[in-house]
Amino acid sequence: MRIVLPDKAFYAGPATVDHPIVVRPEARRLADMSENTYLVTGMSCGHCAQSVTEELAEVPGVENVTVDVETGQVTVRSAEALDETAIRAAVEEAGYTYEGLASLV
Repeated sequence: MRIVLPDKAFYAGPATVDHPIVVRPEARRLADMSENTYLVTGMSCGHCAQSVTEELAEVPGVENVTVDVETGQVTVRSAEALDETAIRAAVEEAGYTYEGLASLV
């Protein structure tokens, strides 16, 4: 586990008097984030990836989208759990086929 200290150094050991563990708000936020990978078919180029990314970025709560065109895997990081229906709708709005969570397909 990496903990962010006030001086921006990283300390992975237990808290001590010399090394108190202080978690900055942005580190807490990253720990609370959700990340899911979905399988999307029909993409073949960078423009396809951009279209999917733009549509998914519009879903409330989405913080980051990463698309791998070769595998069809789309990883979405969000501030909270997302409604799968919203993910499906965004992918279909971009013109591609949503197959489901990559771990279940």
